[in-house]
Amino acid sequence: MALLDERSAEFVEEHPSWVSSNRMWLLGEAGRYAEALAYAETLPPDMYGLTVEKAWILEKSGRFDEALALLRSDAEVRPWEVADLLIRHGRAAEAVATMPSLAEQHAAYKRRDAAMQANRDPNTPPF
Repeated sequence: MALLDERSAEFVEEHPSWVSSNRMWLLGEAGRYAEALAYAETLPPDMYGLTVEKAWILEKSGRFDEALALLRSDAEVRPWEVADLLIRHGRAAEAVATMPSLAEQHAAYKRRDAAMQANRDPNTPPF
């Protein structure tokens, strides 16, 4: 934690998701689940990976049902992330049953890509 806290304001500004996810991961690995979840509540709700990080903390703290509900409630969470959680808890049949077909996944990714392209600033290079 001290190494994260020593990062410059410029570094934190340039890498906010990295700093935030590592802080939550370190708190979780240290068993400081309540602190990790409280920290997560201070972050922008649309931060990349936040739902998955919070679900991991909930799972580590023995709150599997809450972790599963959180993952299922976020449309941006990929189906395999829900399936992975179910499999880790011995629910492989449910994991397989909840996975969309490859055609459904492909269509969802195409819709997501189209939405991202539509919202892209035309003055920003595509790379």
